[in-house]
Amino acid sequence: MPTEKPRVIITLPGDLFDRIEDFRYENRYPNRSEAVLALIEEGLKVLHRKESVDGKQNKGVD
Repeated sequence: MPTEKPRVIITLPGDLFDRIEDFRYENRYPNRSEAVLALIEEGLKVLHRKESVDGKQNKGVD
């Protein structure tokens, strides 16, 4: 059954693909898509935290 979710196709360097596969198996994700989604979510959380910290550090500095 087709999904209504947007699809993204990317090409990866071999070493990055291997690291994603290692992450997948070490964390027991049932498929590559779920592992990649988890990595993207975690990366976005880190960026959001960094932006929050940077914004607080720069507040009031002119």
